[in-house]
Amino acid sequence: MDANNDKIINEIIISYDWEEVLNYIVFSENMDPLDIDIIQLTNAFMSYLQKMKDFDFRIPGRFILIAAILLRMKMELLLEKEEKKERKHIEEAPKIDISDIKILEPPMSRKPTKTLTLHDLVSSLKKTMTFKETKYGRKVMMKRKVENLIKTPKETIEMKMKKIYRKLVTLGGDKIKFSALVNPWTKNEIVDKLLPLLHLFKAGKVACDQSEMFGEIYISIKEI
Repeated sequence: MDANNDKIINEIIISYDWEEVLNYIVFSENMDPLDIDIIQLTNAFMSYLQKMKDFDFRIPGRFILIAAILLRMKMELLLEKEEKKERKHIEEAPKIDISDIKILEPPMSRKPTKTLTLHDLVSSLKKTMTFKETKYGRKVMMKRKVENLIKTPKETIEMKMKKIYRKLVTLGGDKIKFSALVNPWTKNEIVDKLLPLLHLFKAGKVACDQSEMFGEIYISIKEI
């Protein structure tokens, strides 16, 4: 059994193939692959993950997701067994005369669980994981979009105006080429420098001269 445990742990570390791990567990626990005991399989799977944790190994995210799904299946199966016990207890209760009592339809109960094969289990787990991963991916994408929309700019326009103005003073303040303010010459940098410059021009802080369309812009600081 220890050899099988080591093999499963190595499988988790090396290949991250959860399907192979489930196959190893079914084999090592002597389970029938055509009639899987979910409770036994879940307990064994959780035991192997706990051993991984004890060894301080990083447990892959997919194995944690598989564990969560198996635990849910185990919980539902235990709940179903509890309901069967309740129904049996009611059936074994002493008979009473209910001839004068209006008969009501009993509430719908869970349908008996059919035999679960290893192949069916793996197929079901794959579908569930695909759905959850897609859903999680959409949530992450939406979160990033929202964060980008509400992201506070690192610099306000007033801060950029002061920065450009100080740069113009440093460069002499008269007939300074706009291209001297932009480094590197990229679309984002051009817009980043042009917007505060236009605000300075509108506020009467600088004068701008462009002799031809799309030509060089010459900037001069106005005397106050």
